[in-house]
Amino acid sequence: MPELPDPVTLEVIRNRLHHVTQEMSAAIVKTAVSPVVSEARDFSCVLYDADGRIVAGAATVPFHFGVCAEAIGVVRARFGRTIAPGDVFLANDPYDGGGLHLQDVVVMRPVFRGRRRVGWASASGHMIDMGGLVPGSFAPNARDCYQEGIRLPPVRIVRGGAPADDLWSVLLNNVRQRDVVEMDLKSLVAGTHVAAEAVAALEAEYGAGAFRAACAAIRRLSARVVAARLAEVPRGEYVQQGWVDPKRICIAGASYGGYAALMGLVRYHELYQCGIDWVGVSDINLMYSISWSDISEEASGYTMPLLIGDQVIDAQQLKDTSPLEQAAKVRRPLLMAYGAADRRVPIKHGTDFRDAVIRTNKDVEWMVYPEEGHGWRMLETQVDFWTRVEKFLDRYLRADAK
Repeated sequence: MPELPDPVTLEVIRNRLHHVTQEMSAAIVKTAVSPVVSEARDFSCVLYDADGRIVAGAATVPFHFGVCAEAIGVVRARFGRTIAPGDVFLANDPYDGGGLHLQDVVVMRPVFRGRRRVGWASASGHMIDMGGLVPGSFAPNARDCYQEGIRLPPVRIVRGGAPADDLWSVLLNNVRQRDVVEMDLKSLVAGTHVAAEAVAALEAEYGAGAFRAACAAIRRLSARVVAARLAEVPRGEYVQQGWVDPKRICIAGASYGGYAALMGLVRYHELYQCGIDWVGVSDINLMYSISWSDISEEASGYTMPLLIGDQVIDAQQLKDTSPLEQAAKVRRPLLMAYGAADRRVPIKHGTDFRDAVIRTNKDVEWMVYPEEGHGWRMLETQVDFWTRVEKFLDRYLRADAK
């Protein structure tokens, strides 16, 4: 067994590996083109030892981690000794080495130094379309998995550093917005390339034995920390039951959840004492008219009229389900927050509703975060927003609140 590095060296290696996952994330954000990946950051980056066991991860979407590890296990079992330097594998079939659903594509790259495999790097990202019945590949009316989209078991998309052009052609020929999907997939490949170079350099710097020992020690340390936290929970069965105070209920949500929060205040104002909406949709018609949203022409022309509502045929329905059109019915205190750089739900959703609601309701707290998009990425924003939320809830939901 290789000699374990001293504690300082071990901590340096552990933090270096974590930093590599952050470099992977930065590379993906800078090269992806869809807001799903570049802005909403619906992707994950993970590093593994040579046997495919997780040693570091960038927690953009942490629940991808286990899926990616399983995918690498399938690749190792299926391709075995044929795995070579420069290879990159891809899978999206949830039943065979893929992600959580078809749109979550897992890209996996073995990390070699010379001819010796020293680890793995993977990136899993949500593609805006993977074929199937409807744009976006969310098909609730699908009768089988074949109607949901193209299913790929683990396959080589790069062989020895050269793209497998025939496979890329088959994949991209079965998706909508193929240029966007292609660039997002290539951003995942680029992220794993950044990681492979950095991990190989790290292993060369500290030596093969020390690197292997450090990876094993990181896993043991993680297991001890988890076991210790679980041990803090007293043994037994836990059941919690209680009653909701009907005079202390607040409705809150973000994005479409923000839309739901606003509609809840419109329709059931007697139920809620207050509401919180951040980066929320305030009007479906705005999703058609704001050209700088991330709604594609295909979605505006097909998916939205079919699944949400046609602006002509369903005009009355869209009006009846519009918070903006019914802002005067919002009588409860409301906290609103939006990102000025949001391309998914542009700030006009917020400003239009704010201007409409304050005509009849002066108890509205409004916030704009200039550098934020569809969600809070900066720590200072998160601290500020949730501190405001805490104070807002304390003001309107505490036991002695009127």
